[in-house]
Amino acid sequence: MLSSAIAGIGPGGYYAAIAVLLILMAQLTRTVNFSQVAVGMIGAYFSVGLAAGQFQTSIRLPFKLPMIVAVILGILIAGLVSALSLIHISEPTRQAEI
Repeated sequence: MLSSAIAGIGPGGYYAAIAVLLILMAQLTRTVNFSQVAVGMIGAYFSVGLAAGQFQTSIRLPFKLPMIVAVILGILIAGLVSALSLIHISEPTRQAEI
């Protein structure tokens, strides 16, 4: 029973992160936008992976970062993904003739 509860903490953390990101974006912009949540989850994924020293089970890093450094890098990576999506998706759409 206890092992099942402990095993559920990981997926529960993902659901909690998604919920917090959805609520944050809904409160700030007054619309629910799932793409912003996806970018936030990319940052969270990289933060946890850098702090743990591995991504999934097959990609192991030769180092582990302190949690605060991993969180800052995760935020920067999410910002980079967001900027790249703006440059490659939004700008050409704005300049397209209809």
